[in-house]
Amino acid sequence: MLHDKATVSQMNPELNVAAPSILMATKDIEKTYQEFIEKGITANPIANLGFMKVFNFCDKEGNYFAVREVS
Repeated sequence: MLHDKATVSQMNPELNVAAPSILMATKDIEKTYQEFIEKGITANPIANLGFMKVFNFCDKEGNYFAVREVS
């Protein structure tokens, strides 16, 4: 899924949009989030945006990615 950088920046001004990012999907965001935390992956808390639940995580190079919940 491709998103407009200006829209993403407006939704999350602290997010670095200079590098490409990837939005992944899961059917159980709480379970996926917990698995990431247990593996030592740096992840921000789950955010409920009203239209979707999502959390961001970063790799060892500091690049951020996102996971959203789908039904």
